[in-house]
Amino acid sequence: MNEPLGFSVRIFVPSGDPEGPRVIEKSNWTGQGLIFPRSLFAKVRHMEELIRTGVYILWGPGRSEQLPYAYVGEGDVLLPRLNSHAKNKDFWTHGVAFTSKDQSLNKAHVQHLEARLVQLATEAKRCELDNANIPQMPSLSTADMADAELYLADMLLCLPVVGVSFFEKSRGLTEKNQDLFLNAKRIKARGFEEAGGFVVRAGSQAAKKEVASIPASTSDLRKALLNQGIFEDVGTAYRLVQDYIFSSPSAAADVLLGSSSNGRTEWKDAEGRSLKEIQGEEVELSEVKLSEVQQIFWKGFEEYVTQHGQQVKFTSILEERGARNYMTAGQVGLPKFSLVARANKSELRAEVAINHGELSERLANSLMSQKAEIEQQIGEKLRAKMMGNDGYMIYSRRDVDLYDPETRTEQYTWLLNQLEKFHLAFSPRVRKLESIIDEFSG
Repeated sequence: MNEPLGFSVRIFVPSGDPEGPRVIEKSNWTGQGLIFPRSLFAKVRHMEELIRTGVYILWGPGRSEQLPYAYVGEGDVLLPRLNSHAKNKDFWTHGVAFTSKDQSLNKAHVQHLEARLVQLATEAKRCELDNANIPQMPSLSTADMADAELYLADMLLCLPVVGVSFFEKSRGLTEKNQDLFLNAKRIKARGFEEAGGFVVRAGSQAAKKEVASIPASTSDLRKALLNQGIFEDVGTAYRLVQDYIFSSPSAAADVLLGSSSNGRTEWKDAEGRSLKEIQGEEVELSEVKLSEVQQIFWKGFEEYVTQHGQQVKFTSILEERGARNYMTAGQVGLPKFSLVARANKSELRAEVAINHGELSERLANSLMSQKAEIEQQIGEKLRAKMMGNDGYMIYSRRDVDLYDPETRTEQYTWLLNQLEKFHLAFSPRVRKLESIIDEFSG
């Protein structure tokens, strides 16, 4: 995916009051926007921008007080339409009008822009629309449609700069985003952070019940999302029918769980690290990047396994979020049971990763029912937890300082020893699970 290109936006404040009218222009664009508070409309109505052909957006607090209320319109000359709305529409507190400095927008262009903006707002579902009638697309030549779409693209780049984001949908998960998981109250959800907020992915679940202490604002937003069709009732829970952007990780977690929560600790990656821990690692400054330290670690560990390994043979190093985070050491007993080693900044792990979808939890529970015997074999405490939404990991761990080269041999010894013991302890036990897998598959 190509990186978005940078652009310049010029905001002029004609009154000298930053809360007053503002004129917005973008580099290499003939368009122009005028943003104004309703309280100053009497002064704004005399500005030349409003006697042009254009499209406009009015917005204010919504009925739920969580989603804004908005109206999109157009006009050959904008001022008469805005005068009418100033008299007859009570909800709006702010407005923005987009025109063209060179008068290149015509009636058909702005009808196209109006229809497209309503379409985008309807799809994003981040506001409640006051438009009673859905505007129809005008008949445009291919060239005029291209001009109108190019104008719209620049307009959509300018709107978030002035705080209007209810036409925005998530750009989707990219290599720069990290998939995170929420597993609580018998609901499962996936999401990721992006510049515009926290995106909860389609198919995620939300609890139907709310705790008595839930903030009114969260309860109102849940009702609004149900009314907007974002939540679908699937019996025991709600399900998100599309990706949806929340203002923050905590706002997302609150809505999904039906209670107050700290999203930075509730959302976790596949390894169980909370968003708070991940962000803490990202902001810590170090002379050497973690990925470089991991590269050195795995290169040395590969040599160590080659010299000392008996049951375990080095298979491959895999990357997570650009870091060489773990290696696989082959299959344990049956397919979809993998022997894995992990090395993070302050922790080593030996683990069996179970990737049998919804059957994973049952298989993990069966193995963990033998926890005491396995712990005797491996000489370490055994732990288990979900891996994403469909997998499970059973593991042992040790605190280390991966940046300390003086303890590297000790780290290699412990990790290889654990992998060897895991292989011996789990292989026969995993094979005995074949009947459960066959029964489930059949």
